[in-house]
This record gives sequence, structure tokens and C-alpha cells, in this order.
Amino acid sequence: MNIKRIEIVNEFLTEQMNHWMLFPLLLTVMGVVKKLLGMGEPSLALWALCSLIPLAFFVFRCRVRNLLLFLLAHLGTAALVFALSGQSVLTRIVCTACVIGYIIQSLLLRLKHSAIYSEGMPLAVGVVLSAVTALFQYYQGTRGWENYYNIALIGVIALYFIIYFMDHYLDFLSMNKSSAGFLPAAEMFHSGMGMVLGYTLAGVGILVLSTQFEWLAGILRPIGDLLLKFLRFLFSRGSHSEEFSEIAPAEMPSGDMGGMGLPPAEEPFWFWQVLEVIAIVLFGAAVLVGIGVLFWKLFK
Repeated sequence: MNIKRIEIVNEFLTEQMNHWMLFPLLLTVMGVVKKLLGMGEPSLALWALCSLIPLAFFVFRCRVRNLLLFLLAHLGTAALVFALSGQSVLTRIVCTACVIGYIIQSLLLRLKHSAIYSEGMPLAVGVVLSAVTALFQYYQGTRGWENYYNIALIGVIALYFIIYFMDHYLDFLSMNKSSAGFLPAAEMFHSGMGMVLGYTLAGVGILVLSTQFEWLAGILRPIGDLLLKFLRFLFSRGSHSEEFSEIAPAEMPSGDMGGMGLPPAEEPFWFWQVLEVIAIVLFGAAVLVGIGVLFWKLFK
């Protein structure tokens, strides 16, 4: 079992989680600029490229032992980011502020803590930061950016649970290094990570669907129509309707057949309405029960 590889992957995911927790701050800056100057749109690609900066600094902390070369490598990265950030003044300001913040963090890890790995920010910080900035954007009149907040926060939540498992797994191995006997480290990691990924992906799917009401309604509406047509076909009189259609109108019996006749085609039959309501209730109850069982097992 390659523990070093797991530590590197965990460090990369931690850097990404911390980076995207700060994405609402970029949205706030872009929103203020758009409000004042009429320009500025959220740039996911730009922020994704900036997420590679802490990865480069992690490599420097691992490979560069000389302090002077360590500082020169960081300054060279800052100059490269400034040169590649484009002609926009706002883009250069954002990228420069980002790289300066990561330089300070990397220097603190190297000089003060003598560590190469980053610490993950608490999930509560990301939730509160996203909620406060989204509320600020709402009151300042910026509309149509809700999905940026939602997708970034959902991604942060997913990364947090994966990192949480990997941190505890590595801590468990470090505490049991000197224990006697065989420790099935690989089997423990594969089984645990499989469960974590399964629950995390299921939770991400539920969160994404819960934030996309219009899109979800557009998918469920044709499914509901198809189900209703199938039920009508299933409970229709089939060949009897064909026999009655061949009879001339003069030969059709008069009256309502003792109250058992179907209403005109343009009026919905109450039986189909009842079946539709029952199907919707059962589907909603099944979804709620499934979500409840999933979260109960997750917290258990």
C-alpha cells in the first residue's frame, strides 16, 4: 500500500477544497465591479487555473531545501502568473492577490510549522462564507449567479467528506505503525473509500437536483405524462372501444348507461386523476424514504 501517494492525493484535494471555499469572495468582487462599472463576469476557468498555484508551492516545499531557492521559486511563480493573467486589470488584480496569499501560506508552513502539508479549512467556514456572500449579492441586485454559489459549495462539501475519511485513515495508520500483527491497510482503504465515494456521489446528486427545480420539473413532466398514458391504456376497455366505434351513431344506445359511461374526451375522467395523484404521492414517498435511509446509514 503506497501511503505516500495517498498523502499526496489528500494534499491536492485539501488545496482544492480550501481554494473553492474562497470562490464566493471572487464572486463578490466580480459582482461589485459589475454593479459599478457594468463589467465583470464569474470566471470558473480562471479560478481553476489559480488552483494549480498551491500545488506548485507544495512541490517546492517537498523538493527545494535551500531557503533562497525556495523564495526565488515562489517569486518566479508570482511573476509567471502576473504575465499570463491577460490584459484585464481586474484579472491581474485577482490573480496577483491569489498568488500572494498562497505565497504567505507556503512560507508559514515552511518557516513556522516545518510542515509540507496544508490544513483543511472547516466546512462551517465555507458554508457561512457562501451564505453571507450570496446574501450580499442578492441585496446588491446581482441576479443569475445562484448556480455559481450552489455548485461551488456542493463541490466543497463532497471534497470535505472524502478528505475527512482520508485524514482519519492516515491518522489510524500512523497510530498503529508499531502494533504487532498484520494490518490490512489496502483492504481497509479500498472498502472505506468505496463507501465514502458512493454516499458522497449520492448526496451530491440529491443536492444538485434540489437546487435545479426548473430543470428537474422539465425532466419529470414527460415521465409523468408517459406514466399517465400507460395507465390509461392499461385500464382502457381495449377491443370494446373498437367494436363500439364501428357501430353507427344511430345504433348507439341512448342515455348514460346507468351512470357507468365515460365522460366526453375533453373532460378528464376522475379515475385517471386519482391514479395520477396516487402515483405522484408514492413516487414522492419513495424518494423521501430513500433519502432518509441513506442519511441514516451515513450518520450511523
